[in-house]
Amino acid sequence: MDAFVLFERGEIASRVVYDADRVETRRAEREREALAARYAAYAASTADPVTFEQYVEVMRGMRD
Repeated sequence: MDAFVLFERGEIASRVVYDADRVETRRAEREREALAARYAAYAASTADPVTFEQYVEVMRGMRD
């Protein structure tokens, strides 16, 4: 039996995570939410921002 524990600062949630697919889905959701917050700050600070999808590609490329 595997157990996964996810922690998000400032948020308390309790739910059963049944399998690795659900864990990965939630991880992807959190990643996209974080990227959206960073993109909002970036878009507000530049006159001609790239699209959100382009921003995501660049940020993921930097990670890999």
